[in-house]
Amino acid sequence: MTDFIIKKLPYDLSSHAGLAFIGKYLKSIKINSLIDSVFPVRSGVANSDILKSYLGLLCLGKNDFDAIENFRTNAFFKRALGLRDVPSSPTLRQRLNAHASSWFDMVPQMNQKLLASRVNGKPIDFGALDCGYTPVDLDTFAMNNSFTKKELVGRTYAGVDGYCPFAVYLGRLGYCLELALRPGKRECIWQESLDLAKVGSDANPVRRVYRLTERTIDKHGVVLLLPEYVLEGWTTTLPPKFSPAEIIALYCDHATHEQFHSEFKTDMDLERLPSGKFDTNYLVCQLAAVAMNLLRLIGQNTLNDPDTPVRHTAQRRRIRTVMHEMMFKAARMIKHAGRWILGLGESDSGFAVFERHYGQLKTA
Repeated sequence: MTDFIIKKLPYDLSSHAGLAFIGKYLKSIKINSLIDSVFPVRSGVANSDILKSYLGLLCLGKNDFDAIENFRTNAFFKRALGLRDVPSSPTLRQRLNAHASSWFDMVPQMNQKLLASRVNGKPIDFGALDCGYTPVDLDTFAMNNSFTKKELVGRTYAGVDGYCPFAVYLGRLGYCLELALRPGKRECIWQESLDLAKVGSDANPVRRVYRLTERTIDKHGVVLLLPEYVLEGWTTTLPPKFSPAEIIALYCDHATHEQFHSEFKTDMDLERLPSGKFDTNYLVCQLAAVAMNLLRLIGQNTLNDPDTPVRHTAQRRRIRTVMHEMMFKAARMIKHAGRWILGLGESDSGFAVFERHYGQLKTA
């Protein structure tokens, strides 16, 4: 085995070259003017730098405010995201705590601008169904924040103390329209009156499709003493050309969003939220939706081409894969003849798609 001599080299290296993509996407939606024109500061770190810094952390799978300290002296982090200043962890925490509720409406605007953007002149492909419709999936999932003193932590349906955010996904590829934080559920009792008088039309009347299932064996293979009956129902205004079986099949595909929940909780490490304040955690979830869409855009535009790093064929790539293949990419930052160069390794298998997609964002 070779013994290495460990040295600090006299030039900048980064293991997060993918942040260059994040900076380009945020620049394309004019994030500085969107934030600083409405929420200016008299002195100190600009609010746009606060949000861009935190989005950069989220896109690296970090949500802890203290994680920003590792980037305070990182020249590439600052230049890639277009930051005038990198905030300290106390500044980041205090600014988000102070402005959380007033930024609730601004972050969805940022997300909508991102999802309405074009890459290489083309609109985003959200992933339509075979029938031509684009699904919108809505669901909740549990975030385990047990043994903390965070605001509004409560018992969830998963049997742990935490939160139950409400997630809305657009299309089959996992773009997030909204991730709204909600308190955990201790007990839920409600009533609903159903009035369909103004729902549907002559061409697309309201229908309710039912499915009754009898089970004599449970999911563990145990034979039941008495049969178990499950009644399910779907109310829809899809046109009559869709048969009951087709409608049920379309709604079964709704379960794909469970994978997207997992990407928030595991790939982006968002199971445990960083603040003790509910409003701040709510804002963190909104920003996480933007971060997921940024990573999804990078993945869909780099990891499905013929010259990408070798992977099995898939319609979309997990957020974890995008991080490993594109975000955590080693690069050297060089200034030469008044120009900044980001150099990737000679043996980097993802160089071609990295260079191509970055070039596409010049006209985004």
